[in-house]
Amino acid sequence: PIPCVPWQSQTSGQYNAEYMGEKFTLQKTFPGHLMPISRIAIHPTKDIVATVSDDKTWKMWAIPSGELLMSGDGHREWLSDCDFHPSGATLA
Repeated sequence: PIPCVPWQSQTSGQYNAEYMGEKFTLQKTFPGHLMPISRIAIHPTKDIVATVSDDKTWKMWAIPSGELLMSGDGHREWLSDCDFHPSGATLA
């Protein structure tokens, strides 16, 4: 795998990362999960991402606004993965 190198700026406090020679700066956070996120899936046709977490929940977010669109709980263990069907009709 190609490493992603994160760092926090000593002057601005902003979080940054470098990946394959490109530099990125954290623009927005989406508060919602109570524990680390295990996976992020990007919808194939809409501005939506889904996240699953060690907190045993999944969430679906509008991007770039960060609005929570849907969430689900009730799993007995942490969730390790999720993905959208190529049509975008379902999330598994």
